[in-house]
Amino acid sequence: MYIKILIMKFFINNSKKRQFTLFLNKGLLFITIIFINSEIAATTYTTIGCPSASTWSTFPAPFWNGATQLTSQPLDGDILVIAAGCTVSISGAISVTSTITINIYGQLKFPSTSDRLNMAAGSIINVYSGGSITAASNSNQIKIGPGSADWSGPGTLSGPAAVTTAGSGSTLPVELLEFTGTCIANGVQLNWITATEINNDYFLIEKSNDGYGWEQIAKIKGLANSYATTKYIHNDYTTQNNLTYYRISQTDIGGQTTIFKAIDVYCSDKDIKDQIILYPNPSSTELNIVLSISKLATNTSITLVNNTGQLMFETKVDLVKGVNSFALPFDIPSGAYTVLFSSNDVVIPSQKLMVINP
Repeated sequence: MYIKILIMKFFINNSKKRQFTLFLNKGLLFITIIFINSEIAATTYTTIGCPSASTWSTFPAPFWNGATQLTSQPLDGDILVIAAGCTVSISGAISVTSTITINIYGQLKFPSTSDRLNMAAGSIINVYSGGSITAASNSNQIKIGPGSADWSGPGTLSGPAAVTTAGSGSTLPVELLEFTGTCIANGVQLNWITATEINNDYFLIEKSNDGYGWEQIAKIKGLANSYATTKYIHNDYTTQNNLTYYRISQTDIGGQTTIFKAIDVYCSDKDIKDQIILYPNPSSTELNIVLSISKLATNTSITLVNNTGQLMFETKVDLVKGVNSFALPFDIPSGAYTVLFSSNDVVIPSQKLMVINP
């Protein structure tokens, strides 16, 4: 018998789908085998319907991604968020078989002695300021991976804190106070504020068009250790005028990563805010100025005045719609100054500048 075997391979990059088809001539055998190894993007699920309390006893669970409820085990990398003002009560023994993150801004409760939460190794529970975990007895436990419990009652674990395989009640590497997005010309300005940073290596900024698949757009170095309020800014100039999701994650020096709650930003032309950004601030011998404006502006003035109103520096510039950048050298004494922007076409509030000479 004459046998001819033809193997066809189809590679689809997005889903990493491989298809092998075998034809056996002069016979009746036709076999198609499809192997799919999909890369599923992480999903964030958040409690809704607050301040009414919800009960988590099995799946479906009281978490939603938009209008879609979490009806089965979450996938590796998924994030469950207990929003501020929300309470989720564990009822019975809950087992989460995937490696996930739970972010608690509200309250997670273990009301009775039979309530437990078992999570896959590598998972993490972050408890933020204003959030807490409360337990009725020492039989209430959170266990991450094999071994002994990583946290147990009775009592309350108040944020900022974390429960990991390394133990319970550890201080969060970063306490994030705020994460916001503002529409600017040709993009979005992302602002975040930290209250403390402990062994903080870096931040990652990611964006998404649908809240499912995430693309890394920036890596920002952290301060390692800081106990003062710190403000960060990153401008994303790749966003078009539509709904965009952003999220921020933090990785400590030991490689442990915490993913914070995502935000959504919708920009249209009427939402764009004209603004001026100064850096470095404090400055010494050179000032970088970024002007983001929504329309053309000619014959504009940038001036620098001291606290008594004395003019220290002035320059004239023509601006195009979008982002305009300037590097301005100067030699002025240390002190506090005000940067003023003057134009007949655009109005931008003044900015404070500190000058510190070596």
